[in-house]
Amino acid sequence: MPANLTKWICNLYKETSIRAITAFGLTDNVIAQDGIDQGDALSPLMWRIFYDPLLVRLQNRRCGGYKMGIEWPINIRTRSTYNLEMQISALAYMDNTIYLDHSVTRVQESIDIANDFYRIHDIEVNGPKTDYIAINISKVRDKCKVSIGCERVEHCPTPKAIRYLGCYFSSHRQAAKIKKIIKDTIDDFLCPLIAKTILVGQIEYLVDRILIPRCAYIRQLTNFLESKWDALF
Repeated sequence: MPANLTKWICNLYKETSIRAITAFGLTDNVIAQDGIDQGDALSPLMWRIFYDPLLVRLQNRRCGGYKMGIEWPINIRTRSTYNLEMQISALAYMDNTIYLDHSVTRVQESIDIANDFYRIHDIEVNGPKTDYIAINISKVRDKCKVSIGCERVEHCPTPKAIRYLGCYFSSHRQAAKIKKIIKDTIDDFLCPLIAKTILVGQIEYLVDRILIPRCAYIRQLTNFLESKWDALF
């Protein structure tokens, strides 16, 4: 990257003036000391540059992360195959991060590496808002705790479905939970329309272009029969 471009981007974030919208109007100007605006067009690139050292460090750990593999056929006549493997230590979108591993100890190691990274950059992790899922655990849940953030907030595996980027994840079969979430989503969407004077074509457009894609996105980790979809509507 050219030095002039780097300097130009850095200057965009120097002495940035911020005003907050409140019920009583706009606040006075405040000069931001650091941070990246999530609504900025450059934010995805800035977040990627910032988080890249942490993600590379986690990905390069030996024997770390969640491993997936499949034996894929090359030639059906000779029945020859080859193995495809993938190792994933972390998933990140902006400041939403997931740490994956095959044991509680390894997950805690990933969290500790991230804690050091955040401490160096003066970032405070919101421990109470963190969710923790453990699949196929052999120990009691209370013995599978992990601690997060500077305050070392302890978390036990949750039996509930958690939300990440609009999708729901659970340690158990979640078809019934997802069905209820979709049903609530449909009710919340249609309830305000009952009192509106709108045409059938407008309702059809809202359902086809907004409601159905929203429901399909939520259920993408769960398979439903056609009869289940018909029952929802």
